[in-house]
Amino acid sequence: MKCGHTHFQINQIRATRSWLSSFFGVESAQYKAVICARCKFTEFYQETVPLGQQALDAVFGS
Repeated sequence: MKCGHTHFQINQIRATRSWLSSFFGVESAQYKAVICARCKFTEFYQETVPLGQQALDAVFGS
């Protein structure tokens, strides 16, 4: 981490990439947030949302 501390927390964030995805409730972007326990500096790492999960989001909402 930026401050040199070795303890951190990991959270997952999902979001839409376009207005069309937002309209249909499909979250097509996924990120891991790594947050320093001391200074709260946060780094984001992009991941992919499986196509099956995107389909479930469209059917059932998110």
